[in-house]
Amino acid sequence: YNFQKKFIWNCDETMLKGGTSRKKFVCEKGAPAAVSIDTNTSEHITLLLFTSAAGEWIKPLAIFPLKTLPQFAPVVYEEFNISGQENGWIDGKIFKNYIQNFFVDHIIKMREISGETNEPALLIMDHHSSREALDAMILWEVYKILLLLIPAHSSHITQPLDQMKTILVEEIGFFKSAQEY
Repeated sequence: YNFQKKFIWNCDETMLKGGTSRKKFVCEKGAPAAVSIDTNTSEHITLLLFTSAAGEWIKPLAIFPLKTLPQFAPVVYEEFNISGQENGWIDGKIFKNYIQNFFVDHIIKMREISGETNEPALLIMDHHSSREALDAMILWEVYKILLLLIPAHSSHITQPLDQMKTILVEEIGFFKSAQEY
């Protein structure tokens, strides 16, 4: 296929760390020195990011480590789609929901606006276990979205968004501002 840049998409997740860590000191009775043990009490937020080869972004999905989500400030909803899961990691149900209700809708709207209703789209992503919830045949046959899965344990080299996340964090501070919410 000869995909247009605006219809070539990459998705990846990243983790925002939060919370603090505590030190515990352990020693045997009468021992001359104590041993410190770091206890990580930090929570994290997972962000699911989507960008096109043309440089367009879809509003990211923020997954909080909560079953019941609190009411956030309106600005948070303007910048992020929100989901919750007990451990804060992405799972198949959350991923499938986001693809079906946000990504597919975005592609359909792009096609309608440009008058290219049959233009195929390509979605590149790593082969994370949450991706198994997607039905690749339905995505292709119904929505003309082709999935390209990057082989497991190679995405640190082959995942385009892994390189972009480094730029966003170190040079622009994108995730630093996201952590302020």
